[in-house]
Amino acid sequence: MQLLDLPDLMLANISKYLTKPSIPLFAIAVTPQASSVGCTSPDASDITCQPTSTSNAIITGAYGERHTLDFGEIEESLASNITDDHVRDVLICIDAINNLKVLKLDGCINIEGHGLNVLRGSLVLECIESQKPVNKDNLPQLRLSPHVIISLLESIVVESPGNKLQHMYFPDIVYNEDGAALVNNSVLRVCRNLNSFAKCGAVVRHLPQPDAGRRPECPYCQDQDIELVKQHGTCSRNRAMEALELNDWDVVNAIMSLVT
Repeated sequence: MQLLDLPDLMLANISKYLTKPSIPLFAIAVTPQASSVGCTSPDASDITCQPTSTSNAIITGAYGERHTLDFGEIEESLASNITDDHVRDVLICIDAINNLKVLKLDGCINIEGHGLNVLRGSLVLECIESQKPVNKDNLPQLRLSPHVIISLLESIVVESPGNKLQHMYFPDIVYNEDGAALVNNSVLRVCRNLNSFAKCGAVVRHLPQPDAGRRPECPYCQDQDIELVKQHGTCSRNRAMEALELNDWDVVNAIMSLVT
């Protein structure tokens, strides 16, 4: 008896024991006919992968709401082996273009970004990040292509009126010197269409960073500050929020107040 011989309901129940990003990866693994190959196109025109009844049953039964996909929930060794093919197949599997609001690519250090083209023109995506905003000196060198990422962002914030995108974080893009002219011109054009990007200080390095001690206007930046204080202060989320409020949202001082 092979895994594919199991009823869809049983496969869905098995999947419930997996982390959320692993569920669509499992669905793709057990239904290889739903998987795509060779995701190298700079646009989305080569998308041929389609979910099957089995993969749909697994996602419906185990994944729940398809609003969030955070690759940081899986082991770092697994995330580092994620390819653009995997990303694209997962996004198609959860019907990301119509559902996904938050995408976090923590640990996906070997993708160029072509797999994200499934999200071109998204009207529901609110947040997309390549890494958590920690000390950039400690981040691994990523392979993300500025051309691909900028094109993706422009397809959403410039070409898709009514989009919901509020926050993006691709610190590795701004340090790529090979396409400096393209990166500066295109990202600044995107920023002018979405002021919250500039407030996040996450798009281009020469945009002003938020002053220490000011509560970020971006809700995703607020959440990241809370998580940083929670992690380094070894406390609950509510206690982290309280520490931030007492220290005027200065993350360092908030952490110090918890550990000293």
